[in-house]
This record gives sequence, C-alpha cells and structure tokens, in this order.
Amino acid sequence: MIILLSGAVGTGWGSYIENLLNHPPLGVTLFYPKSFREHLQLRISHLPGIPVSTFDFPLSSLFGDISPICLLPKKLEYDLPYLRYLITTHDVDLVHSMCKLYRCRKPWILVFDTPRLLTIYKTYDRIPQFSKTIVRKFILSHNCRRILPFSEIARKELEKYFDVPRDMVEVLPPGIEVPKLSSIVRNKHKDVVILFVGRNFRRKGGFLLLKAFNKLCSRFDDIHLIVKTGTRFPISILGRYCDKLKERITWISHQIPRNELNELYRHADIFVLPTLEEPFGLVLLEAMSFRLPVVASNIYAIPEIVEDGKTGFLVPVGSSEELFKKLCYLIESRSLREKMGHEGRNRVERLFSNEVVNRKLKEIYEQSLRK
Repeated sequence: MIILLSGAVGTGWGSYIENLLNHPPLGVTLFYPKSFREHLQLRISHLPGIPVSTFDFPLSSLFGDISPICLLPKKLEYDLPYLRYLITTHDVDLVHSMCKLYRCRKPWILVFDTPRLLTIYKTYDRIPQFSKTIVRKFILSHNCRRILPFSEIARKELEKYFDVPRDMVEVLPPGIEVPKLSSIVRNKHKDVVILFVGRNFRRKGGFLLLKAFNKLCSRFDDIHLIVKTGTRFPISILGRYCDKLKERITWISHQIPRNELNELYRHADIFVLPTLEEPFGLVLLEAMSFRLPVVASNIYAIPEIVEDGKTGFLVPVGSSEELFKKLCYLIESRSLREKMGHEGRNRVERLFSNEVVNRKLKEIYEQSLRK
C-alpha cells in the first residue's frame, strides 16, 4: 500500500510528518512531495520525495499579489478555502492530506487539528457561507473517503460549522514514538528543572511563564528553567521578567536534532506550556511519554490530552498567577511529580502511541481503498 502525504507545509506539522515517515503503519509505504524537505527542513534522508504538482484553486494562482481583491477594504476581503488540484506521476494508492482540500483522481483522506485551518479565516463567525459550502462540497466528493480530526472538539466544530455528516468523521489523534522506560533516567541534579518547548515564544505563552518564573525565583533557590524556542530575545528584554536570568535560565533558540531534544526531556522534572493558542499540543504527548508532569493551558484540545490533577495541571489561559501556584505544588513535591509523570506515561501508551494509532490508521487506509 503506497500512501502520499501532502497538504500543509507549516512548521507545526513537521513533527507529525517526520513521525509518520519514520514509523509508518505495518505494510504501508509513505512518500511525500519534494517540496516538504525545503519547507519543513525534514531530517530524513532514507526516503525520497516524489514529483508532485499542485495547483491552488484558482484565485490565488491566477491573480497572486496583484489581485484586485487585495485592494478591497478589509471588511470586504474575500477568498476561497484552501483548495488544491493534485497531479502525481507516481503510482500511489491514496493521498493522506493535512488541512488541504483536494480535487484529484486518487482517493484521499483529510486530517486536521482544527477545521478553522481549512479556510483562511481565524474565527468561524468570519467564514462566509460560500466558503463553508465549498468546504462541504469537497469533503463530500466521491474521492474523499474519511475525515480524521485530531480531537473531539475539532470533530464537533466541523459538524457544527460545516454541516458535515457524522458517519464520515472519526477522531484519530496523532501518534508518537514512546521511548523505552530504560532510556528514561532522570539526571541527578540539585535543581528542579522546568522545561518549555515552543517555537513561537509569545504565542505559546512564554512571557506568562517568565512572569511566573520570576516569582518562583524569589521563593525557591533550587530551580532552573530551560527554554527551547525558535524565538530570540535580547537579554535586556528577558531581564525585565526575571532578575536572575543568567543563573536560572538556559535559552536555546537554534534548531536541534531529535536526540538532543530527547535529552532535554530526560533532564527535566516538569514540563510547562501556558499557550495562548493551541489546536492540539503534540509536544505535551512527547513530554508525558518521558514521565514528566505537565502544566498547560486549559484551551481547545489540551483537556483531551492532560487529565487535570492526574497527569498534570490545567490553568486558565493568560493566568500567570495560576501558573505560579501549580508550579509551586510540583516543585515542592517530588512524589507528586513522580505520580503524575507515571500516570501521563500510561495515558500516552494507552491512547497516543504509534502502535495504537497506526493500527487504526491502517484500518482506515484499507477501508478507504475498498470503497
């Protein structure tokens, strides 16, 4: 069975794509367009990209930046959903699309973390009825076989705002490769290490964390914060939030290989993601697989990942005070950290491991090809 991964090329999909390519379902060969390597900086050399042509439908490709539509007042702004025509000379059986709606001769399935990404609009009340009708038309086309939102909340939004029938939709979260327990050995260090991983520091709630961490530094002497992000900030700006910045924070803003990221998880005691916007939160699954208790925002699909009070704590969006309180609980109690980390690891193994997700994904592939 030969499957083509296509669709979204945003950096947020990089981990999802790499995991699928490195750990495909048994008996499935996965390929990807050559453009993926450039856009996502894929670190995969053993799988070649294949020639694929896609054509956006049709306004953006016809008019581009000189479109007269761009000259209209903002309130009259108009565009279509993210539609594409796909042509491939490779003999693939099925197209596995991420957030893009396709018109092609091959059967295809659609996966997404939020149905908002099917259009250019950030909120549902801005999506014109015309765009909703087009989305529905493509999804109900003969060649679209299954729709796989990552979460229950994404499924409900799809059905509510795009009027898609329930029998076409099935929730299937992304899987991750769960590390062996023997490889998870907490480094012996005096400090309690808090880890933050988020490419967009501001959007992922980084400044809320700095504000809370500044208060933590005045209460605890033995804590350290590791920040892995794609954002660089001058020391002077960070210093406004944390008086003891140099001694207490390790800032990593360059891209690191997967084995080095795994070392950060092993070295940490607590994982924190006070994000302001998050369609899913794959990084939370990675942290939980390393037996880390997590503190995260109570937003969108995150409550479907983190069991509040059991595998970690959920805090209101934008509340540095609640973030501070929950981190205090975990810093003060090693037994609580270990208990929540153990529960989180069990939850990932049961619901989000590659073995569990790939078994179901292969069934969906096979069902889609039988139609």
